[in-house]
Amino acid sequence: MSKQEQYFGKIVEYKQRFRKLSTEKLKQRLQNSGGFLYKEAAIALRELVEEREEREQQLLEENNMERIRLIRSLSELDSTCYFEILPGKYEGNCWNQNSVFMTEEVFGYFEPIFERHEPDFDHYAFMAIGKDVWTLIISDFSNLMQVLEQSQDVQELEGKVGFIFRDSMCRFASDFRSNAMTLADVLRELSEWLEEQLKNHDCISVLGI
Repeated sequence: MSKQEQYFGKIVEYKQRFRKLSTEKLKQRLQNSGGFLYKEAAIALRELVEEREEREQQLLEENNMERIRLIRSLSELDSTCYFEILPGKYEGNCWNQNSVFMTEEVFGYFEPIFERHEPDFDHYAFMAIGKDVWTLIISDFSNLMQVLEQSQDVQELEGKVGFIFRDSMCRFASDFRSNAMTLADVLRELSEWLEEQLKNHDCISVLGI
Protein backbone atom coordinates (compact mmCIF):
# COMPACT_ATOMS: atom_id res chain seq x y z
CA MET A 1 0.00 0.00 0.00
CA SER A 2 1.40 3.40 -1.00
CA LYS A 3 1.89 6.24 1.48
CA GLN A 4 -0.93 8.14 -0.22
CA GLU A 5 -3.29 5.18 0.21
CA GLN A 6 -2.27 4.86 3.86
CA TYR A 7 -2.87 8.56 4.38
CA PHE A 8 -6.37 8.54 2.93
CA GLY A 9 -7.13 5.32 4.77
CA LYS A 10 -6.22 7.08 8.00
CA ILE A 11 -8.56 9.96 7.21
CA VAL A 12 -11.43 7.50 6.64
CA GLU A 13 -10.61 5.83 9.97
CA TYR A 14 -10.76 9.14 11.85
CA LYS A 15 -13.97 10.15 10.11
CA GLN A 16 -15.58 6.96 11.34
CA ARG A 17 -14.25 7.53 14.87
CA PHE A 18 -15.56 11.09 15.14
CA ARG A 19 -18.96 10.63 13.48
CA LYS A 20 -20.55 10.29 16.93
CA LEU A 21 -19.67 13.87 17.89
CA SER A 22 -22.00 16.78 17.22
CA THR A 23 -20.82 19.61 14.98
CA GLU A 24 -20.15 21.84 18.00
CA LYS A 25 -18.11 19.14 19.71
CA LEU A 26 -16.20 18.55 16.49
CA LYS A 27 -15.34 22.24 16.38
CA GLN A 28 -14.15 22.17 19.99
CA ARG A 29 -11.99 19.13 19.36
CA LEU A 30 -10.51 20.76 16.27
CA GLN A 31 -9.73 23.98 18.15
CA ASN A 32 -8.07 22.02 20.95
CA SER A 33 -6.34 19.46 18.77
CA GLY A 34 -2.78 20.74 19.06
CA GLY A 35 -1.52 18.40 21.76
CA PHE A 36 -3.22 15.07 21.25
CA LEU A 37 -4.76 14.70 17.81
CA TYR A 38 -2.77 13.70 14.75
CA LYS A 39 -2.73 15.96 11.70
CA GLU A 40 -4.94 13.44 9.88
CA ALA A 41 -7.55 13.64 12.68
CA ALA A 42 -7.66 17.43 12.45
CA ILE A 43 -8.14 17.19 8.68
CA ALA A 44 -10.95 14.66 9.08
CA LEU A 45 -12.65 16.79 11.74
CA ARG A 46 -12.42 19.91 9.63
CA GLU A 47 -13.82 18.12 6.58
CA LEU A 48 -16.81 16.84 8.55
CA VAL A 49 -17.64 20.29 9.92
CA GLU A 50 -17.08 22.12 6.64
CA GLU A 51 -19.01 19.65 4.50
CA ARG A 52 -22.11 19.95 6.70
CA GLU A 53 -21.94 23.75 6.87
CA GLU A 54 -21.23 24.18 3.15
CA ARG A 55 -24.18 21.99 2.22
CA GLU A 56 -26.51 23.98 4.45
CA GLN A 57 -25.24 27.27 3.04
CA GLN A 58 -25.61 26.01 -0.53
CA LEU A 59 -29.23 25.09 0.11
CA LEU A 60 -29.89 28.51 1.62
CA GLU A 61 -28.28 30.39 -1.26
CA GLU A 62 -30.06 28.34 -3.93
CA ASN A 63 -33.34 28.36 -1.99
CA ASN A 64 -33.45 24.79 -3.21
CA MET A 65 -34.99 21.55 -2.00
CA GLU A 66 -32.99 18.41 -1.49
CA ARG A 67 -34.65 15.91 -3.78
CA ILE A 68 -36.96 13.80 -1.60
CA ARG A 69 -36.17 10.20 -2.50
CA LEU A 70 -34.87 6.87 -1.28
CA ILE A 71 -31.47 6.15 -2.84
CA ARG A 72 -30.77 2.53 -3.70
CA SER A 73 -27.61 2.78 -5.83
CA LEU A 74 -24.12 3.71 -4.63
CA SER A 75 -23.54 5.44 -7.96
CA GLU A 76 -26.04 8.13 -6.93
CA LEU A 77 -24.03 9.19 -3.85
CA ASP A 78 -21.92 12.29 -4.45
CA SER A 79 -20.71 13.21 -0.94
CA THR A 80 -20.64 11.74 2.58
CA CYS A 81 -23.69 13.61 3.92
CA TYR A 82 -26.07 10.65 3.74
CA PHE A 83 -27.83 8.43 6.22
CA GLU A 84 -27.37 4.76 5.47
CA ILE A 85 -29.87 2.11 6.56
CA LEU A 86 -28.10 -1.24 6.62
CA PRO A 87 -29.69 -4.69 7.01
CA GLY A 88 -28.16 -6.36 10.08
CA LYS A 89 -25.35 -5.01 12.26
CA TYR A 90 -22.65 -2.57 11.20
CA GLU A 91 -19.43 -4.52 10.67
CA GLY A 92 -16.96 -1.79 9.88
CA ASN A 93 -17.97 -0.84 6.35
CA CYS A 94 -20.10 2.05 5.10
CA TRP A 95 -21.71 2.44 1.67
CA ASN A 96 -22.89 -1.16 1.44
CA GLN A 97 -24.51 -2.47 -1.74
CA ASN A 98 -27.53 -3.85 0.14
CA SER A 99 -28.24 -0.59 2.02
CA VAL A 100 -30.56 2.29 1.19
CA PHE A 101 -29.61 5.93 1.64
CA MET A 102 -31.14 9.36 2.21
CA THR A 103 -29.71 12.84 2.32
CA GLU A 104 -29.39 14.38 5.75
CA GLU A 105 -32.31 16.73 5.16
CA VAL A 106 -34.64 13.98 3.95
CA PHE A 107 -33.84 11.71 6.88
CA GLY A 108 -34.35 14.70 9.17
CA TYR A 109 -38.01 14.92 8.13
CA PHE A 110 -38.80 11.73 10.04
CA GLU A 111 -35.89 11.68 12.49
CA PRO A 112 -38.25 12.63 15.39
CA ILE A 113 -39.80 9.16 15.06
CA PHE A 114 -36.44 7.53 15.73
CA GLU A 115 -35.81 9.82 18.68
CA ARG A 116 -39.20 8.93 20.15
CA HIS A 117 -38.71 5.17 19.97
CA GLU A 118 -34.95 4.87 20.49
CA PRO A 119 -33.91 7.12 23.45
CA ASP A 120 -30.19 6.73 22.67
CA PHE A 121 -30.58 7.65 19.01
CA ASP A 122 -27.89 10.05 17.84
CA HIS A 123 -27.79 11.93 14.53
CA TYR A 124 -24.03 11.25 14.29
CA ALA A 125 -23.85 7.68 15.61
CA PHE A 126 -24.10 4.18 14.20
CA MET A 127 -26.90 2.23 15.87
CA ALA A 128 -28.41 -1.24 15.46
CA ILE A 129 -32.18 -1.14 16.06
CA GLY A 130 -34.05 -4.31 16.95
CA LYS A 131 -37.09 -5.74 15.17
CA ASP A 132 -39.53 -4.76 17.95
CA VAL A 133 -38.51 -1.10 17.77
CA TRP A 134 -38.63 -1.12 13.97
CA THR A 135 -42.23 -2.34 14.18
CA LEU A 136 -43.10 0.77 16.22
CA ILE A 137 -41.16 3.02 13.84
CA ILE A 138 -42.91 1.58 10.79
CA SER A 139 -46.27 2.09 12.49
CA ASP A 140 -45.42 5.74 13.07
CA PHE A 141 -44.32 6.02 9.44
CA SER A 142 -47.82 4.93 8.49
CA ASN A 143 -49.36 7.56 10.77
CA LEU A 144 -47.10 10.25 9.33
CA MET A 145 -48.04 9.22 5.79
CA GLN A 146 -51.68 9.88 6.60
CA VAL A 147 -50.84 13.29 8.08
CA LEU A 148 -48.80 14.21 4.99
CA GLU A 149 -51.54 13.11 2.62
CA GLN A 150 -54.22 15.08 4.46
CA SER A 151 -52.34 18.25 5.46
CA GLN A 152 -52.90 21.45 3.51
CA ASP A 153 -50.29 23.66 5.17
CA VAL A 154 -46.77 23.21 6.51
CA GLN A 155 -47.85 24.51 9.91
CA GLU A 156 -49.86 21.31 10.35
CA LEU A 157 -46.58 19.37 10.31
CA GLU A 158 -44.94 21.18 13.23
CA GLY A 159 -43.91 18.68 15.87
CA LYS A 160 -44.49 15.81 13.44
CA VAL A 161 -41.88 16.47 10.73
CA GLY A 162 -38.29 17.48 11.47
CA PHE A 163 -36.86 20.47 9.60
CA ILE A 164 -33.18 20.33 10.44
CA PHE A 165 -31.73 23.18 8.36
CA ARG A 166 -32.50 26.86 8.95
CA ASP A 167 -34.60 27.19 5.82
CA SER A 168 -35.95 23.64 5.52
CA MET A 169 -39.52 24.46 6.51
CA CYS A 170 -39.77 27.43 4.15
CA ARG A 171 -38.44 25.44 1.21
CA PHE A 172 -40.76 22.52 1.99
CA ALA A 173 -43.69 24.95 2.13
CA SER A 174 -42.80 26.50 -1.25
CA ASP A 175 -44.36 23.51 -3.06
CA PHE A 176 -46.15 22.01 -0.11
CA ARG A 177 -48.57 19.48 -1.59
CA SER A 178 -46.00 18.04 -3.99
CA ASN A 179 -43.36 17.76 -1.27
CA ALA A 180 -45.79 16.28 1.24
CA MET A 181 -47.01 13.62 -1.18
CA THR A 182 -43.47 12.78 -2.29
CA LEU A 183 -42.34 12.38 1.32
CA ALA A 184 -45.34 10.11 1.98
CA ASP A 185 -44.30 7.99 -1.02
CA VAL A 186 -40.72 7.74 0.31
CA LEU A 187 -42.02 6.62 3.72
CA ARG A 188 -44.17 3.99 2.03
CA GLU A 189 -41.24 2.74 -0.05
CA LEU A 190 -38.94 2.69 2.97
CA SER A 191 -41.53 0.85 5.09
CA GLU A 192 -41.91 -1.85 2.44
CA TRP A 193 -38.12 -2.22 2.21
CA LEU A 194 -37.79 -2.46 6.01
CA GLU A 195 -40.53 -5.07 6.31
CA GLU A 196 -38.81 -7.16 3.65
CA GLN A 197 -35.42 -6.91 5.41
CA LEU A 198 -36.90 -7.79 8.80
CA LYS A 199 -37.94 -11.17 7.42
CA ASN A 200 -34.24 -12.13 7.37
CA HIS A 201 -32.64 -9.89 10.01
CA ASP A 202 -33.18 -9.42 13.75
CA CYS A 203 -31.96 -5.83 13.53
CA ILE A 204 -31.39 -3.11 10.97
CA SER A 205 -28.73 -0.44 11.53
CA VAL A 206 -28.92 3.30 11.00
CA LEU A 207 -25.53 4.83 10.14
CA GLY A 208 -25.64 8.53 10.87
CA ILE A 209 -23.77 11.42 9.31
